[in-house]
Amino acid sequence: MKTALSIPLALLLNVLMVPCAHAVDEGQTVPKLNSASLNFSNLSATLVPLTNGSGNVKAVECRSSSQPTLTTMQMHFYVDGSSARTITLDVPTFLDSASKYHTGVIPMNIRFDSSIKIDIQRSSTTADVTCMASWGLD
Repeated sequence: MKTALSIPLALLLNVLMVPCAHAVDEGQTVPKLNSASLNFSNLSATLVPLTNGSGNVKAVECRSSSQPTLTTMQMHFYVDGSSARTITLDVPTFLDSASKYHTGVIPMNIRFDSSIKIDIQRSSTTADVTCMASWGLD
């Protein structure tokens, strides 16, 4: 009796829970691509300005046209109005066939419900760097 009742209950729970268990991004985001540059005169820039709405940050990448003496930079992510979540990137990491130094595409899945803002920052002014972010709003 206990087994006979638990199988239909398990099936019912499965039917009810599966729609909730899908990936956060179901491909409904409207894609956007932003870029920001740090040239010889500035130490920080806004890559994605403060948004209003839910969405997802898909990936980031930073490039430089010349080999900079810059070794690290930071990306500050402000998700849903929270304090900064920071990642440190080494630039340059790779040299591609077009003689550009870059980090390569860094895949991400940063989900935000109400807002996102991304700033890039460095402590040195010895190189020009351009960063790009692939993101979207639902």
